[in-house]
Amino acid sequence: MQIDAALERIKTVVGPRGWIADSGECEPYLVEARHLWRGATRLVTHPAATAEVAAVVRICAEARLPIVPQGGNTGLLKREEITHYKSPVEIELMHTIKRALDPDNIMNPGKVVSV
Repeated sequence: MQIDAALERIKTVVGPRGWIADSGECEPYLVEARHLWRGATRLVTHPAATAEVAAVVRICAEARLPIVPQGGNTGLLKREEITHYKSPVEIELMHTIKRALDPDNIMNPGKVVSV
């Protein structure tokens, strides 16, 4: 499958409000918060339903296109950054809650809050 054909299929699946191709509008999705890493893409999608996500993944798999999911922009990058805007008491409270809810540290181990 050609890349352009795959991208058009994805646009059809997510509808006119579910994709961004303008390089300027894609920019916020390509640079992480500290501006240390920058990605590149021809299309950002915003699937509105699980079925749309599944269809986009299927199209990308068929076309052998990479997918980079974006979550809440947390994880390893926020582990150090959080100390600049949360107090030690707040951070310890987050650790306490994490230990109570996830004593085996299986949910996002080593990310923002670890056991």
